[in-house]
Amino acid sequence: MTNPIRNFDILPALHLSAGRLVDLAAESSSDEPVLDDDTDQLAAARQAIEHGAQWLHVINVDTTFDPGAKHDWALVHQLCQLPVKVQYGGGLACAENIDKAIEAGVSRVLLTTLAITSPEIVSEAIIKHGREHFALAITAGSDGVVVGRDWEAVGGIEALTLAVQMYQLGITTLVHTRLQPDGTMSGTDLDNSSELAELSGMDVIVGGEIRDLEDVVTCYNRPGITGVLIGKALQTGKLGLGDALDETRATLAFESGMPRWKEEKLTIRARLRRSLSHAYL
Repeated sequence: MTNPIRNFDILPALHLSAGRLVDLAAESSSDEPVLDDDTDQLAAARQAIEHGAQWLHVINVDTTFDPGAKHDWALVHQLCQLPVKVQYGGGLACAENIDKAIEAGVSRVLLTTLAITSPEIVSEAIIKHGREHFALAITAGSDGVVVGRDWEAVGGIEALTLAVQMYQLGITTLVHTRLQPDGTMSGTDLDNSSELAELSGMDVIVGGEIRDLEDVVTCYNRPGITGVLIGKALQTGKLGLGDALDETRATLAFESGMPRWKEEKLTIRARLRRSLSHAYL
């Protein structure tokens, strides 16, 4: 019996505010996102595709933190028209927004608060659109409790509990990030990410700051981790998307070819034994 071919996705992260890219590399002393006025969001997406990206992780920063902010569905539609799959999230707190995201062409909708407060809406959306169009996005504090807007705990629910509940509804992908004690989003939390994957049954995509190629390889080698998000490292040039994709795809190609190589090797051995047997007789 051959092992199933493993998937590992590297998703360039595009954070949008007021229809423009957020400069993740810039430091800011205020709560307002620093906008990147030099880079067009569609150009950034096309560049990622040219380097081999098959997915884009797109987050609306405005709607993430402000319930009254609006989604730029026209821009989302433009991104979805590109030859790439789009994973989209940020303040999708009602069935109407889910419908609009799917209509715009989003391949996978990220759910957080709605999964906690209205699982019945999530269930209805899954029935309507198909479970493959949804993923659970969890940001958890050091105590494992899910946090939402303003980094405050949402309902006191733990990440594992929420992951298991959504898995039972049919969602099999989880984007997991951890809030650091200083309020930043830097760093991965691989121990908890792997534990979530093992105990919930979900495929986990690691969010947080992937600093270099070594971080990507480390995530790849952890059980249950099926992808990473890369944002700041790409913008600063510390990590090349093409290099990261080449590294993981070469490893995947090698691993997927191993069962066939072993099978061929056994076949050659069997033929050699038969040849030697006939020669001996």
